[in-house]
Amino acid sequence: MRGVLLLSMIAVGFAGAVPVPAIAQDRLATGIGGTSVADGASRALEDLATGEQVLIGPADATARFAGRDVRLDGALAVFGYASDVAYIVVLDGEAMMGGQIARPGRMLLIPPFGGAIAVERFDAARLRDALPPERSGPAFQMARARLDYLAGRQAPAIALGRLQRTSFNVAASGSASQEARRRAIVGSSAIRAIRFSDDNSMPGVVRDIVTGTATALVTGDAERLAQFIDPLPFGPDGTSARTAFAEALIAREDWSRRLSGAVIVPGAGDALWRLSGPGGNTTFRLRLGGEFPFIESIDTGEQG
Repeated sequence: MRGVLLLSMIAVGFAGAVPVPAIAQDRLATGIGGTSVADGASRALEDLATGEQVLIGPADATARFAGRDVRLDGALAVFGYASDVAYIVVLDGEAMMGGQIARPGRMLLIPPFGGAIAVERFDAARLRDALPPERSGPAFQMARARLDYLAGRQAPAIALGRLQRTSFNVAASGSASQEARRRAIVGSSAIRAIRFSDDNSMPGVVRDIVTGTATALVTGDAERLAQFIDPLPFGPDGTSARTAFAEALIAREDWSRRLSGAVIVPGAGDALWRLSGPGGNTTFRLRLGGEFPFIESIDTGEQG
């Protein structure tokens, strides 16, 4: 239909299968201007897990989110990460990032690896109905009032067919089970930090992966190491198996001795990198071509 503008559903958690709060219960920065709001926003956004959402504002501040600076101008906004996109849903004021501005009723969609930021409408009534009813603090009262207002502004256009609701859910582009599996693979903290870092060149991404893997080996952090290991051989529900494999890999070597003083030596192409130092050569092979270059193998021989 020509002239029809689409409304995206901003998400709202899932029924049953994935325990995702619509607004993170313990993540809330509120206030009216001032340094305390900026500090609170930065802390809340740093701690925000994939699948959680946080309501921030009203705020006049510059914060770091999804590897980029966002300027909030009197903004009351919902921030969140899905497995394939970060988003800022503006209820009041403005949010500015990367030359794009979202005003009330719009949201910023921020793809990984430095992709172009988009500005889209969201469905205010659906978001209002998804706010946790037990939350009654000042920020949530303002959020409900603003969403009532925005929903009222959208209602005539929906009734006339100028706006059309869609089933697209920003926080889960597929089914709940698909989103849960993707979060386990690309939504973990270490992987997400690289996907949304400010260095999105392939050499920069791979260098961060190799460095992160080596650090996890040296510190004995099996949970973090498992995030970098290629999930393909372990199947769609292989998180526990990847962690067990990481634990065995850590136990195999004295990585602190082996990697002490080592420097990164890029190989021919992005799939093969080496750490070379007094403890010997350690070659990291990555599987390219998927949605993230995971570590396929680690070779402690001298070749590579």
